[in-house]
Amino acid sequence: MFVPSTFCRALKLPVPESLESTQEETRTQLKMSTASQCDSRSQIHAAMDAARLVLRDVDTLAPLQLLNFRCGPVWVKREDLSQIRSFKWRGAYFRMHGLWRDGVRRVVAASAGNHAQGVARAARKLNMNATVFMPQSTPAIKQAQVRQLGGDHVDVVLSGDSFATTARAAASDAAKRDLHVVDPFDHSDIIAGQATIGFEMLEQSSEFDALYLPIGGGGLAAGVACAIKRAAPRIRVIGVEVVDQDSMSRSIRAGKLVTLPEVSRFCDGTAVSQPGKLTFELCRDLLDQTIIVTEDEVCAAIQTLWEADRIIPEPSGAVGLAGVLQAAHNGSPGRPATIITGANMDFTTLERIAQRAGIGRRTRKYYRFRIEERAGALLSVLDGLKDRANIVEFQYGKVDQHRACPVIGFECLGTDECSDLHDAVSQLPVSADDITGTEMVDFRMIPFERRLCHDPLFARIDFADRPGALHSLLREIGSTANICYFNYHSSGELSGRALMAFESTVNRWQEKLAERVGRLEFTMSIVPEAGEWTSLVTSSTELGAENIST
Repeated sequence: MFVPSTFCRALKLPVPESLESTQEETRTQLKMSTASQCDSRSQIHAAMDAARLVLRDVDTLAPLQLLNFRCGPVWVKREDLSQIRSFKWRGAYFRMHGLWRDGVRRVVAASAGNHAQGVARAARKLNMNATVFMPQSTPAIKQAQVRQLGGDHVDVVLSGDSFATTARAAASDAAKRDLHVVDPFDHSDIIAGQATIGFEMLEQSSEFDALYLPIGGGGLAAGVACAIKRAAPRIRVIGVEVVDQDSMSRSIRAGKLVTLPEVSRFCDGTAVSQPGKLTFELCRDLLDQTIIVTEDEVCAAIQTLWEADRIIPEPSGAVGLAGVLQAAHNGSPGRPATIITGANMDFTTLERIAQRAGIGRRTRKYYRFRIEERAGALLSVLDGLKDRANIVEFQYGKVDQHRACPVIGFECLGTDECSDLHDAVSQLPVSADDITGTEMVDFRMIPFERRLCHDPLFARIDFADRPGALHSLLREIGSTANICYFNYHSSGELSGRALMAFESTVNRWQEKLAERVGRLEFTMSIVPEAGEWTSLVTSSTELGAENIST
């Protein structure tokens, strides 16, 4: 049990020598820690003032726009409009400018992408040379941009599958060649460079009272928080992290640096397993709060930006706004502001964003229904829901002679409609599971046992992708044929495409089926099997088709 020496003295008891020395050590450690924090804080404040002068004419001033979203107006700092489409040029240039003044002409850096572009641009402008280590999974667009920005002044080395591994490779190379490492976040000059964003925002508007900052390694959050709390301490500063990237939040709760065993890489710009020592101390002391958002909420934030002003940031660039939208959903986010931190994204990432945004906005739901394996059973489910939401996904394959478990995805107009849909599903005479956001939905797992089907006919159905179209198709088919495979995913186009398989014992059922599909002005195309189908079908990749006249 801990007994303070002051308590002993108050009772006129002898103070144990071990206790006195222990408390003296504790007081000394606290004084040293406080002094160290004050020194580092004062150094950063001095560096921030210098950074404002050095960076003033390096790039154009990023605008602070007031955008109107469904949750209300939000001040948005457009760092995605910088020359490298990211805020990272600030810290990289200021750090390398200081090294250049000291006579350094060659540096090493490690980066998941945007910091590398900042280093490459600074190397070219300052006539320096940089070796940049990047994870092997770095998006191709970021690799290409680094080489384009740096030209002959930069060498790119792909190493490791995570930022931590890449950083170790960079540190090893720098040690061998006795070179400086331009850290992506944990250096006072880097933090001071990022801090200039906060000063600019205050000069551009004084109307916001809550600032939502994305956190990766913590350089941006630490720097901007320093600037805001120094110039406008009334403003609340909230750190925002992504699930499976929340090393800063965990470190703050633990009171020490925490390393995540695994890090999600969807938001690659914030994919850091451990915050910096300096950034941790600053974020711990300066942030009013930290919150965690999901990748789906990040996708929803990107869709929100697209709908409001046709802005398409990279996933990590929308993390701050995802925090604003979550706060708005849970209550009042205040008069919020945030930063779009970057827009360097592989084009192929858009597919995942479009697929997951509805889940993040809480307007898309996926249910697995347990029904009888018979013609008309699926139609009965849809009739029971009375077109309460638009169908955006069908996943079904026959695996049992008596039971079926189709997965259907619904898109609602809003959260109230989603709630009404859920109530309607719960009142159906069949059981249903909400599997929204599960791996089964994410990977489109569609089991199919061909041997259970009676001479199945695979066909591609093309139709006008309008609300109720697939419901109309099922109603028109009626008892003509039983559906034994159904694979449909809305792509957002005007025309929808579904890969389906039918079976029946009715005479001339294929002709009748084609006739009924034709009544709806849909097009049905046979997909030749030729013995190529296995017992498991998991993809609706377009196959060669032979049109049937309807």
